[in-house]
Amino acid sequence: MTKLECVRHLKEEFRNLDFGDLSSLDRLQKRGAMLIRNTFGERSRLLSDFFRIDFRGGIATFDAQKVVFARAKVEMLNLLQTAEDELTMFPEADPIESSVQPRPSGNEVFVVHGHDDGMKLEVTRMLERVGLQPLILHEAANLGRTIIEKFSDHSNVAFAVVLLSADDVGYAKRDGESTRRPRARQNVLLELGFFIGKLGRDRVAVLVNGPEDFEFPSDYEGVIYIPYDRGWPLDLAKELRAVGLKIDPDKLIG
Repeated sequence: MTKLECVRHLKEEFRNLDFGDLSSLDRLQKRGAMLIRNTFGERSRLLSDFFRIDFRGGIATFDAQKVVFARAKVEMLNLLQTAEDELTMFPEADPIESSVQPRPSGNEVFVVHGHDDGMKLEVTRMLERVGLQPLILHEAANLGRTIIEKFSDHSNVAFAVVLLSADDVGYAKRDGESTRRPRARQNVLLELGFFIGKLGRDRVAVLVNGPEDFEFPSDYEGVIYIPYDRGWPLDLAKELRAVGLKIDPDKLIG
C-alpha cells in the first residue's frame, strides 16, 4: 500500500468514527501519528498540527463533549486532506514500508526504573506472564563497560516501559524551595528521551506512580501516561499489542 493510499484509508476511518468510540479513536490516533511521522518527518508541520487536535477536551458535560468531538473530527479530516493533497502533488511510487526505519524485532522489553522496587517487580512480572522478556540493566553483566556503554549495548529492544516514580524532589531556583515537587530520577528521564529517539513514541510506554503534584518532564507534556493503578496491566497490554507485539492476554492477571 502506498503512502497516499494509507492516508486516504485513514481519512475514511476517521470520517466513520462515532462519538464515544474511544478504543477506535485511540487506535486511529496512534496509526495516524505513525503515518504522518513516517511520511512527512518528525519535524513536519502536519505532525505538530496532528498532536494539537483534541477529541476529548476535558469538558464535563455530555453535550459539550459532543461539540468538542465534532470540531476535532473536522480538523482531523482537513489535516488528512492536506496530507492527501501534498502526496497527490508530489507522488511517490514506493510503498510506505520503504520509508519506515526498520524497528528491532523480538520480544525484549527494556524496563527503565527508579527507586520504586515494588513497581519494578510488578511490571517485570506482568511482562513475563504475557510472554515477553523484560530487560533490567543492572541485572546484565558489566563486562568492563561504562554504564552508558552497557545501556547502549542493551537498547536494541522491541519496546521500552519507563517507570516514573516519586523518587526525587526539585524546584526552579528562581521560584524558591516552596515550589518543590516530587519527580522521577534524572537518569530515568534521560533514558526516556533516549528511547523516544531510538524507538519512536509509539514504542515507549510511561507508567506514573506519584501524587497529584508530581512533576512531569516539560518537553513531554500532552502525551498520555498510564497511571499506576489497578488498571495499568490492561492499559500497558493495549500499548504492546498496538505495535504488533504478541502477548497472551489470558495471563494478564497473575
